[in-house]
Amino acid sequence: MKQFLLPFVCHLILSGLLQEVACSGAGLKWVRVNVPQYRVPGETAMLQCDYDLGNDTLYAVKWYKEHEEFYRFVPKARPQANWYKVEGVHVDMSKSDSRKVVLHPVSWKTSGLFRCEVSAEAPSFASAQSESRMEVVSEQQLDKTYQPGRSSTGLKKLGRGSTEFDASSERSKRRKTENLRASHSTSELAYATQMSLRASGAPQASSVLKDITTKSPMRASRYQAALKASQKPPTCEIPADLALNLIISGKMTKETYKLMRNLTNTNCGTLVYPSYNKILAAKRRCYPDRSAMTVTETSAEVKLQALLDHISERLLQVTFEDINKLHPTYSEKMQLILKWGCDGSTGQEYKQKFSDKDSSDANIFFTSTVPLQLSVVNENHENIVVWQNPRPSSSRFCRPIRLQFLKESVKSTREEQKYIEQQIRSLLPFYNVHGKKIKIEYKLVFTMIDGKIKNAITETDSSMRCYICKATSKQFNDINLVLKQKVVTENLCFGISSLHAWIRCMEWFLHLAYKCGDETEKKWQARTAEQKQKVAARKQKIQNDFKQLYGLRIDIPKAGSGTTNDGNTARRFFEDVSSTARILGVDEELIAKSKVLLQAISSGFGIDTEKFKVYCLNLAKRSSAGRSDNYGSDASVSDRRRDQFKLHFGQEPSGLDTTLVHQRTTDSDPRSFDSVPTKSPQAGPGFIDTGSSVYAEQSSLPGGLDEGKMRGIGGAGTIEGGQGCGAEPAHQGNARGASTW
Repeated sequence: MKQFLLPFVCHLILSGLLQEVACSGAGLKWVRVNVPQYRVPGETAMLQCDYDLGNDTLYAVKWYKEHEEFYRFVPKARPQANWYKVEGVHVDMSKSDSRKVVLHPVSWKTSGLFRCEVSAEAPSFASAQSESRMEVVSEQQLDKTYQPGRSSTGLKKLGRGSTEFDASSERSKRRKTENLRASHSTSELAYATQMSLRASGAPQASSVLKDITTKSPMRASRYQAALKASQKPPTCEIPADLALNLIISGKMTKETYKLMRNLTNTNCGTLVYPSYNKILAAKRRCYPDRSAMTVTETSAEVKLQALLDHISERLLQVTFEDINKLHPTYSEKMQLILKWGCDGSTGQEYKQKFSDKDSSDANIFFTSTVPLQLSVVNENHENIVVWQNPRPSSSRFCRPIRLQFLKESVKSTREEQKYIEQQIRSLLPFYNVHGKKIKIEYKLVFTMIDGKIKNAITETDSSMRCYICKATSKQFNDINLVLKQKVVTENLCFGISSLHAWIRCMEWFLHLAYKCGDETEKKWQARTAEQKQKVAARKQKIQNDFKQLYGLRIDIPKAGSGTTNDGNTARRFFEDVSSTARILGVDEELIAKSKVLLQAISSGFGIDTEKFKVYCLNLAKRSSAGRSDNYGSDASVSDRRRDQFKLHFGQEPSGLDTTLVHQRTTDSDPRSFDSVPTKSPQAGPGFIDTGSSVYAEQSSLPGGLDEGKMRGIGGAGTIEGGQGCGAEPAHQGNARGASTW
């Protein structure tokens, strides 16, 4: 037994294993110093302190000469490094840090014993130290010192120099301790080591050594097993907020998440996914303060001020690093732009009893808001975007304001608008002080609405009447008359919903095809029974063709939610213009140009409003006048495209290459019509690049795109100075909103 314990204890003492045990497993493990043995007065001396913290966090590094502290480095302090005056020690602070101290210049009084002490943060509070001596000698003494066979007063004769014990090989350590082991017993060595550890400030290591040498022989094996277990990589559990994002993105149920978590934790042996209780806590952090919520039998509401403050606070959590990079004055004049709106739904009645017999859950009236952009304007009047909504039309970013069991009507719509606008007028800026003073002001725009809501707000009685210029359906085909209509400029603030524009344009082509199938009788309204029968048959044929070709259910009513015509259906409708035109029996070029118009208003790019007006006007004139193709079958494609260019832009193209590029759509774009456009590498000044579709003559156009007139906010944007219904330039408006120009 004695022969077994003797080499084992000596190995613990001399290899530093006890110091690792004393530093609590995976915490602070060891500290080593590297101090030059000799220096000449006037030279620079670099004192190095190397250490391994393990999983601990550094609290402080302290340097001592003899017993006087002369340098301290604390990462969390300001300043981090401090120098204390000690005779003979002059620290170069510009070159010193947590792992080295540079002394310059050294003097005769610099000689002495230098000690480095490293301490860790809570919860371990572990500490360790190491020391070494440095002598300051003259150049003559130093030269003699390193000459083999010669010696100097006070200096030992040196050859290669003696290697420090810790840096020696295992064989050298056994040789150097051979006399020590031979002249003392195991118990003497163990006890001496205990006392030495206790005197050096390591009582835990002393206690461990006592347990190993005086108690059960298996105690050493247990300590060794515990040490190996502590050196395994720590458990990596993903944050609860990230796990919540995974659940929402993957549309996972509670049971699906638990199944995935249990399977991963069982097979990997580590806790990768947090418990569902932590997920619930992360969900609660997504909600405003409960005191701002009001829930009754027929409604649920959160105060707008509390909701917007909560949105701002959450946005600051993900953008704080970007905000810290801004000039300090910019953070005090930030603006959060949001869109808001309301809508109704029917057919929602369920098994529910109300105390009031007049209450019913058959109808739901919903009011919500969506944050679009957090930005600041600098002194050059440039808009600096701090955060921008990547999916402005996604329900993930929709924040409910009020939910009511109420039927949508003209009265309820107007009352809701007044109620919300009253809260908007009383909004206060959001203030946050977290290392930097931040002030956020709110701007809400009423653009998240459909045509029915717009008609109710603008007091437009008929859905066949334009709420901007008040023109009726009978006047729409008379372009000159429409241009003379007076525009109600205050109604321009509702914008143009790009999503609804795609759907309504698709429905316009569908109804055109339904009613114009018979060449001898083209009427918009089918009055007689025979006409209605023909229209129904034509509609059924078109629906079947789209079902067979694309798998789409076109223009079919849905209970409680309108029809099957939605944004994705409209995108597929305009994706293959040739096939759509063949099914409908409508001019292919008319559909293609309408597609370009829709892509332009939903691209998010700046658009020259004058060129856009000319393009829309020519398209309107063409659609109202019908197709007039004066080309023969042998006409060149170049001639056709040259005249198309002249029709679009009012002049001949000046370039040589007049290739017309269109009908290119990115099928993988998840944002549908809110795609981010990419500039065409061949596009020059005056080109409209719609991102998912490029439609431009490759030749020079007069002037360039004026992004100051029209700009977008990530697929949902803003028209400033836009003209409604082809109005005169004086009729200008301003509209903002996601999926809305």
